[in-house]
Amino acid sequence: MDARGFREELLKLMVTHAADSYKETVRVAALIEDKAQKVAAVAGVFLAAGLGFLKAENLKADSPFGGFLTLVLLMVTILTLMVTVVVCLSVLWVREQAAPIRMPLLRQMVDQIVAMPDDDITNELQDTARSQIALWWTDILVRQEAVNLKKARGVRTAQMLLTSAIVAIALTILLVLAQTLGGRVISMFAG
Repeated sequence: MDARGFREELLKLMVTHAADSYKETVRVAALIEDKAQKVAAVAGVFLAAGLGFLKAENLKADSPFGGFLTLVLLMVTILTLMVTVVVCLSVLWVREQAAPIRMPLLRQMVDQIVAMPDDDITNELQDTARSQIALWWTDILVRQEAVNLKKARGVRTAQMLLTSAIVAIALTILLVLAQTLGGRVISMFAG
């Protein structure tokens, strides 16, 4: 392959790769949003369970769940779950996405080149047109990747918050079980 053919192939490859990369970044954005929906759903289930648990009899001082530490852990857990849902919703919030090359822009370039006489469509003009299209795609990809990165950080934060809430719930349950079991063991040996 001569140098001209190689240069032309590289420019075509760059434009094709950019279009394929755009499709991939859009697919990744959908996956990130899907993860955000799942994290929000799990947080919502735990939140509903936590809020359903808040009954007057469970909040009394003589209830196994009425202890200060237990109530603090439950409050922290519920707040963490609420923040998790808010973070997930912020990831899912409709915001500007980098759209593919705008058709009017591409149409304008194509119309200008098509209107030229064949002799004016030089190798340099072809290379410049392909390079310009690649530049447009580069800008689009950079913007879309920035949106994806922001969404991914939000999902990661939500996952960490959800994990923290689940650990707090587990600690609360263990605390209640330890207190209840300890009370029973003491009453068994005392009685």
